[in-house]
Amino acid sequence: MPIQVAGKLIPRNDNTWPVVDDAHIEGGYRVVADLLARNAIDVTTLKVGAAVHVVASQATYRVASIVEGVVTWEDFFPAASGDGEAFDDSAVTVASNYFACTDSGLEAKIIGSARLLGSSLTWSRSGTVMTIQHLGHTRSVGERAIVRGTNAPQVVGEILSTALDSFTLTCLDTGPVGGNKASYSMGVTWKHFRADGVTPALGLEANMVRVGRSFIPADAGIVVNSMRLRFAPNLRETTTYSYELNGTQDNGFGDNTDWVTKHVPAVFCRSELNSLSAAAITINANVDGIPQRFNSTAMPGTAVGCFLQLQF
Repeated sequence: MPIQVAGKLIPRNDNTWPVVDDAHIEGGYRVVADLLARNAIDVTTLKVGAAVHVVASQATYRVASIVEGVVTWEDFFPAASGDGEAFDDSAVTVASNYFACTDSGLEAKIIGSARLLGSSLTWSRSGTVMTIQHLGHTRSVGERAIVRGTNAPQVVGEILSTALDSFTLTCLDTGPVGGNKASYSMGVTWKHFRADGVTPALGLEANMVRVGRSFIPADAGIVVNSMRLRFAPNLRETTTYSYELNGTQDNGFGDNTDWVTKHVPAVFCRSELNSLSAAAITINANVDGIPQRFNSTAMPGTAVGCFLQLQF
């Protein structure tokens, strides 16, 4: 039963020891050693809004809900300066300059921006595999993540695996092995295919490259300003290359579902020579009956390396 007091609880004889331990306070703020200790907290001592700081990762979490004894945690961000509002990552966009395809001789480089999806995140590295801790993320295997604030200024790669509160990707085996200042956004993945637009053009079939397709992570706020496609000699099947520009109104290359929403790029082509000689290419829309698919014709002969530049 409750015990009523009529004054403050203070140490006897002007001593300085604490009068209560944070482990025995219902709600409020407490500090624990690691995530195992956080998850082991007795649910009866928690309230929605209670905060827990984890020393091992230097991350702070808040109780988002308690339903039938099951606690849901969320990342906790301190209030912004003076306005009482929590910091909202989704309102922040970051510039992006990365390779959407790294196949040798078929590199695709993108310059644009994307929404920041997480910041001040805990990360760790074991060899060439990096783990990003992000409570309740919605990422999927195969999506391209752009991570900053880890063992390199920027780590770009396809997600290898996911768990409820984390995901992994490949990184260089160098530098620090962990920290709590990681942030990330997402990027486009570009893949090359044979004429059917379905069969990958890889390895010995690289000279069958004819179609490129973009893969856009959901809810990533990606904006593409330009894309440069490189074709080394003897990797294209013909002098025509088709490119599928997928996305939504606010993510990726735009809707491109009809003439009203079509986001037509300015396209030019130059040879992979010191002279960078220009090719008088043409561009067509709705290729193969696919609204998102364009193509460029009259590119240099397949024995000549070239660049295809798309500006938006």
